[in-house]
Amino acid sequence: MNPFATRSKSAFIALADRHGERLLAAAAGLMALFFISFLWVLAQAVSAQAGMACGGSDLVARYQSEEPETYARLAAEAAAEVNGGHVFWRLEKDGVQPSYLLGTMHMSDVRIARLEGARLAAFNAADTVIVESVEALIEEKAAAAMLQYRNLTLYTDGTTLADRLDAR
Repeated sequence: MNPFATRSKSAFIALADRHGERLLAAAAGLMALFFISFLWVLAQAVSAQAGMACGGSDLVARYQSEEPETYARLAAEAAAEVNGGHVFWRLEKDGVQPSYLLGTMHMSDVRIARLEGARLAAFNAADTVIVESVEALIEEKAAAAMLQYRNLTLYTDGTTLADRLDAR
């Protein structure tokens, strides 16, 4: 048996006995640091997710009360805009079924999202409905959705978007 191997092993045990409490405290400190950093990352993720929600404020009401001259000017400009008061359009082209566009902004006004009248009729008659989703802004969720619904996001027959558009 090698006497140096035995001595180094016993020396190590003696060293561990003398400094064992310090080593355990250091390991516990590292674990606590890891846990705190995990909580910090989790808080940042929750904060980022909350920041994506549309909280918004009513700018129309604010301008009406705080800046009536600016509100009057903006209202006049909007009234002069062709289709400026509309959020629902019918898109037509000879020889092609009409399409509909419901244009909204991320607003707190629930009337924008309510489907009724012509919007509801167009929705019910549609063969395809494409919806914008705030989840598209979350890279991981968008990637997962694209993988899950490949047939809705990719051409699987070998064609490209350029193949499907005419020269106009």
